[in-house]
Amino acid sequence: MDDTNLIIIQHLAALKDHLTYQHGMNSASLRKTAMSLEQLPYCLAASYAATISLMNRAQSIAAWHDKDVGTTGLSLWLDQGEKDSLAFSIDTFLESAVRTQNALIPYLGSSLSMSMPSSLRDVMSKLTKDKLKLPAPIAEQLTKYWNGCGKRLRAYRDLSQHFALVSSEGTLKRDASGMLFLYLTIPNNPEVKNISQLSFVDPIVHALPYVLNELIKVIAVVYRITDLLLPLGIDRSSQFFTLIPRDEAMSSIRSGINIPEPGVVEHEVAECIKRQDVWREKRREIKQ
Repeated sequence: MDDTNLIIIQHLAALKDHLTYQHGMNSASLRKTAMSLEQLPYCLAASYAATISLMNRAQSIAAWHDKDVGTTGLSLWLDQGEKDSLAFSIDTFLESAVRTQNALIPYLGSSLSMSMPSSLRDVMSKLTKDKLKLPAPIAEQLTKYWNGCGKRLRAYRDLSQHFALVSSEGTLKRDASGMLFLYLTIPNNPEVKNISQLSFVDPIVHALPYVLNELIKVIAVVYRITDLLLPLGIDRSSQFFTLIPRDEAMSSIRSGINIPEPGVVEHEVAECIKRQDVWREKRREIKQ
């Protein structure tokens, strides 16, 4: 088992439990509240796990090619599988980190008894236009985070989701000291809508430090906002761990399914491609 399910921010669990049960154990909204609040710790852990995965994969690729990069200054281009494996983790981080931004909103709404937009981008838009009022310390922290890095993080996520791969090329090089290093960059202008205008120089944005820095920043803003929302007198280390099933069938004994054996996915995909090849051949016969 890995440790990616650790509680990154200790008091977040205490605030989550407090908000879940603030109207009593039998509240009609208990299940809905629990489902909306569970996203923040989950998405934060997912962002952490994606960052760990990215760093571990980069280390693994470098170790694998250590003997292949022998001459200072020469580059070894990563193959498609290696590039994709790094890009998978980058995309997963971007998606999880933006979900983390948005998952702060239910905590704000529940704590302040306010109806709020569902995304941090929309919250910040209303806050900037004075269409939304938040306590000054919270507004200050959100504004500092959003203007400092959160808005650009959202732009990278939107770029990856709608327009282009954020990172699709990578090389390994060895410097004069013999150190092996990775050249894996992302655009420095993710806000542009025309992908032909994406720029990767002046400045160069290296993917690994960017992801790590953004992870630290999103952890920091979640820590501060949830700390400001935590009522005085609440034990910061308290955790109820009460199960609130989202699926009513979970409360009774139900039969499940057998966990697929190793290799099942690969086999099913290969069989799917065979069936599509047959379909293609039949279409060709009909056309002839």
